[in-house]
Amino acid sequence: MYSCTNPKQPFYVANNVTITADGQKILSRLYQPLIGHLGMSIYITLANEFNSLPLSIDYKVLYQLQEQLDCGLKDIFDSIHKLEAVGLVKTYLGDNPRLGSIIIFKLSEITNAQEFFSTFLLSSLLQEKVGIVAFDNLVKDFTPSIFQGLNDAQDVSSGFFDVFKLTGDHAIEPTKEVMDAKKVIAADSNSKVDIKMGKMIQKIDWQFLEDLLLKYHIPANEVDSHRTEIAQLMTFYQLGEQDFTKLATMCLHAGDKKLDMKLIQRMAHNQLGQQKLVHTVEQQLSETKSEDSLIPDFDNDEKKLLDDVNSNQPLDYLYKIKEKKVDM
Repeated sequence: MYSCTNPKQPFYVANNVTITADGQKILSRLYQPLIGHLGMSIYITLANEFNSLPLSIDYKVLYQLQEQLDCGLKDIFDSIHKLEAVGLVKTYLGDNPRLGSIIIFKLSEITNAQEFFSTFLLSSLLQEKVGIVAFDNLVKDFTPSIFQGLNDAQDVSSGFFDVFKLTGDHAIEPTKEVMDAKKVIAADSNSKVDIKMGKMIQKIDWQFLEDLLLKYHIPANEVDSHRTEIAQLMTFYQLGEQDFTKLATMCLHAGDKKLDMKLIQRMAHNQLGQQKLVHTVEQQLSETKSEDSLIPDFDNDEKKLLDDVNSNQPLDYLYKIKEKKVDM
């Protein structure tokens, strides 16, 4: 643990942290019992000291921090040690060509309540500090309130594929531009897009899939690292766990312990793409036949046309029509 007794020691805050209203609430109600009111004041004060391009004159000294907080250096560093221990601050020692040794403080974002209570060292210490009754009340206060009627309500929201159409290739493997966009644009770690896949989604027994692939020496972490791609592939081609395993093993070479998803996608497209097209055509023709069955009478030409459709495979019939058009 680092401490300094020189009030003229320069210090600098290395990063910019924004304290939101929710962050302020978590800092005061969950962290303050652990770091004390002085620790909370130090964190807020340091959060306001960031300067992206500091000159020598922009560096403050510990004496100025003492004046702002109206306390001694020992008290300041005792509180900083608590901030370091709960993960809100990291302290570094650096060198400046003109000022010599400097203290650098790097602040961490205030975690959300769920992450705080999931960190058992923090939540256990909080329980010891405030007592069981007060701790239980804090848990209740930070538990998200959800309308109870949702428990028995049926989710009737539209799914992605219920509303939008996406070509097979793009549904399984995004384009290079889409993948590059993900790398360029930094995502907010606290926000996630929750998209229901709709009618095409299927439940996947990941444990069963991992057990099947383990027989071919594919470890579980390899499945976990490709979950999104596997789910999209299985959903698009309506594959079961055993179907996917069979497809994946066809793409394995001796000694392979990794899933080659690009090769598996190509294999799926070559082996199952035509089958999916046939299924789509059959479904469309079936829907057409159902609609036609509502019509009470057909003339001879219409009956002949229906007999012709029913006596051929869907793709054969489409090719037959295409050849007639070419001959004409």
